[in-house]
Amino acid sequence: SSPATPASLATIKDAHQLIGTKRTILKSNTALFLASVSNTSVFAYSKGHPTFSFQNELLASRLAENNILVTNFRYPTENDALMSRIVISASHTPEDIKKLSAILNELSPEF
Repeated sequence: SSPATPASLATIKDAHQLIGTKRTILKSNTALFLASVSNTSVFAYSKGHPTFSFQNELLASRLAENNILVTNFRYPTENDALMSRIVISASHTPEDIKKLSAILNELSPEF
C-alpha cells in the first residue's frame, strides 16, 4: 500500500489538540447522559462507548414526537425488529443531554 500523503499527516498533526478536546467533551457528555437517565436498563451499551441501542418501537416513536432524532432501521431485513440507537456526540451541549434525559425519564414508566 502507499504511504499516507503529507497533507493527511499534517492535518492529523494539526488537529491533535482539537481531537483531544472533542474526546474530553464526548466523555463528559456520555457520563452526563448516564448520570441523568434514571433507567438505563432499556439500553444495550458498552462502557465508554457513546451509543445506546434499544429495540422498542414505542420508545423510538415517542422520541420522534419530541423531536429527538435517533438511528432507526430494521435489520437484517425490512421484516425484522426495528433497531434504534441514541448516539451521543461532542457536538451535543449539556442542555441537549439534559433535555434528552428529561424526556427519557418522563417516558420511563411506559417502558
